[in-house]
Amino acid sequence: MTIKIDESGEKSIGYLFGFIENMKMNTYKFTINEYQAQDTSLEQIFNQFAKENELSKLNRTLKK
Repeated sequence: MTIKIDESGEKSIGYLFGFIENMKMNTYKFTINEYQAQDTSLEQIFNQFAKENELSKLNRTLKK
């Protein structure tokens, strides 16, 4: 699972850890043994832009 936090400043890294710890306590819904947090790499950013561009092209094609 991937959880993204936008850079607007509304959510902090502390919020993220609290959210995940909350999920861990609800073991009847989620089974989380380990988790980690990391910065987004430039490659991940590039791939996201490329994917969004491809989806945009596909949407334009379908609307024709």
